[in-house]
Amino acid sequence: MSAEPDEAGELVLDGWEKVPLPDDAPATAFLADPPTDLTGPSSGGFTVRAKSPHGDVAAEAKSPHGITRTGAVLLDERPPSTGRPVPVGRRRPVVAVLDTAIAEHDWLGSGGGSEAFWRLPDDDAADPWPAPVLPAGAPTDPDTALAAERVRGHGTFIAGIVRQIAPEARILSLPVMSSNGRAETSDVLATLGWLLRRVRRARTAAEPTLFVDVVNLSFGWYPGRESRVFPAVTYREVLDHLAAEGVRVVASAGNRSTDVPVYPAAFAAEQMGSVRTPLVSVGALDPDGNVAPYSNTGDWVTLLAPGTGLVSTAPEVSGARWPDPLVAEAVGGPYPNPNHLARGFARWGGTSFAAAWVSAKIASHLLDEPHGAGLGDLDVEATHLRAETALASTVADVDAWKKEPHGA
Repeated sequence: MSAEPDEAGELVLDGWEKVPLPDDAPATAFLADPPTDLTGPSSGGFTVRAKSPHGDVAAEAKSPHGITRTGAVLLDERPPSTGRPVPVGRRRPVVAVLDTAIAEHDWLGSGGGSEAFWRLPDDDAADPWPAPVLPAGAPTDPDTALAAERVRGHGTFIAGIVRQIAPEARILSLPVMSSNGRAETSDVLATLGWLLRRVRRARTAAEPTLFVDVVNLSFGWYPGRESRVFPAVTYREVLDHLAAEGVRVVASAGNRSTDVPVYPAAFAAEQMGSVRTPLVSVGALDPDGNVAPYSNTGDWVTLLAPGTGLVSTAPEVSGARWPDPLVAEAVGGPYPNPNHLARGFARWGGTSFAAAWVSAKIASHLLDEPHGAGLGDLDVEATHLRAETALASTVADVDAWKKEPHGA
């Protein structure tokens, strides 16, 4: 996909509808994550990017479509506990995160070693992961990405949510998205197809460690353009196959304050009654328990979960030029100081992170008795039953959360 301003100063996404740029945006500006970005993450907001003598600098601007990321300082920065012990010989729940790359962090580790909290796919001569060719520096090298880039740290933030809620789980990191918030159609489909083959091989070869229990998709696109962005039938087909294997897919609903369906989240309604373990589409709740004003809603949204004001891990940033007059001019005023992320934590909000909250809760409940002891049992009935029970417990967690006071 490409996005460039046209002669009228509006953004054109490969010939689709035009999106007005901010009135004071310079000629070189473009929206890296506009509300109509069909393949961008569902964390909301947008970025105005402007040329400066110091190179390309991205800055965040408030918008009705989500909450911008700001730095956070924790009084106790010790990592969360390792959670419930998993006896030797038993499998840990696995959450596949299709997103930007996960950065090395004290809470998350570096992604190396057999017991690492997160890992990239192992080299597999029989069926290697078709890793996307992404722009240099993002997301496969998050430390060299632009400090204030809108989506930089998106996958890291999601990983931190899982670490806090389900520390006994493990993340399979599948970077399909660059830090400008774009994921190619072919990369997403190829990765989902590879996950399906991996899950099936886990069962046929009796290799439980290959199994993936939850797939987190914090991105989406709007209807009417499926044939030009994602082959909708093919996309739905692979998700149906994952559902048939007892794999729970969780997708974010988007942040446009609309009931217009967003895919893949809206496949949840289409799968209801046709598959045993349907996709869960997730909207966001504010700390007061009400629906977040930016969250999409509708009968295709199957669950609302905490998504606003969450604090999680972020790539550490220091030495970024701030404020930059050109960036300030582009966004029409003050903008967050990226150096406030120097401690490696951020406060962020959006349905992307509500979906991660749900994915993490499901993973945690997979270890609940009586099913937790049998994660090595890959019988189809067993995987479906575990997925159903874990989701029911997650729904109960949301209900309990809404009854508790939470600070904004």
